[in-house]
Amino acid sequence: MSSCSIGIWIVKQRSDWLVVKSTAKAFVAIRSLFLIALIGAGLCCHKDNRATNCSADRESLQSVLAEDQRVAGLLREVDDMALRGKPLEAAIRIENDALPAMQKVVDRAEKVVVRTKWGEAQQRELLGLTQRRQELIKAYAKALRTEDLQKVLAELERQRDLEKLALEVQRKATRLPPGHAESCDQR
Repeated sequence: MSSCSIGIWIVKQRSDWLVVKSTAKAFVAIRSLFLIALIGAGLCCHKDNRATNCSADRESLQSVLAEDQRVAGLLREVDDMALRGKPLEAAIRIENDALPAMQKVVDRAEKVVVRTKWGEAQQRELLGLTQRRQELIKAYAKALRTEDLQKVLAELERQRDLEKLALEVQRKATRLPPGHAESCDQR
């Protein structure tokens, strides 16, 4: 083999090596782009899951809030009865209708299934609200049975204050957290 043919053979080998090396670099680049695309798709899906999780929690919490508001509506009817001069009938209505209904709401608030940190925080607030309403309903019925206007008025004021809390809990439970980021991750 002459030195010229050896030189050509070396150049040919190097060019083949460069082609192989270029192909390997292209493969690595394509594989990297593919992995980046998969990770990006996974992150997008994860963000969608976050929003889905928080939305599911919101729906679960809102169903309990709706039941709580039905009991609050029943209490307004009881208030009207008491204002018409029928406090004993109002107390009986509380004991027969409002208290059992409120117990169901408390039970549902305890058992509502949430998937996120945000939902867990909202559930704690909702449970506190429902338990507090249940206590106030019992105290209201007791005050109505005494027929002491001062006690009845004091219980009505406590219920009014509780309604402010109920509105705040409802506002928080109907709005998803800003950005849904970390608080919508699963617990």
